[in-house]
Parts: sequence; C-alpha cells; structure tokens
Amino acid sequence: MTGSEDEKNAYITRMEAQLREWRAEVDKMRAKAEAAQADARIKWHEQADEMQRRLDEARTELDRLRNASEDAWRDVRAGFEASWGAMTDAWSRAMERFRS
Repeated sequence: MTGSEDEKNAYITRMEAQLREWRAEVDKMRAKAEAAQADARIKWHEQADEMQRRLDEARTELDRLRNASEDAWRDVRAGFEASWGAMTDAWSRAMERFRS
C-alpha cells in the first residue's frame, strides 16, 4: 500500500467509526420512542427517521470516497468533507432536540 492509500484507509476507518456512533444514537432514539407516550412517540420516530436518512446519505458519500481512485480520492475527500460538515451540524442540532 502506498502512503496515500494508507491515509485514505485510515480516514475511511475514522468516518465509519463516527457512523457507528451515530447509528447507536439512532437506536437510542428509537428505544426512547417506544417508551414514550403516544404523542411523544410520533416525535421520536420522526426524529429517528430523519437521522436514519442522514446516516444513509453519509454512507453513500463514504462509499463514493472509498471507491475513488488513489489519484482522485483527495479531490473527492474535499467534497465529502463539505457534505460531512453540513451533516455533522444537522446531526448536532437534531441530537439537541432529542435530548430536550
């Protein structure tokens, strides 16, 4: 493996770890929804569905990054990081609502 390929693999591994953490948060959200009263349950399920959609989008972007050639991955990474940053912000806002 080249240095660039090692860097790419390490980066992807870090992003996958973040996705696993977020997946665990969605699972907690769904569990809280099941324990909530009927009116709150709808809110929690809607929030969990939105977070699931965001996770799916992030997974798609990460797959694009993973499949990029060694020469192109840094360019793809720049676009990925912009998308990832927006998603991280949205995730943080959603989690604040979840914890409220």
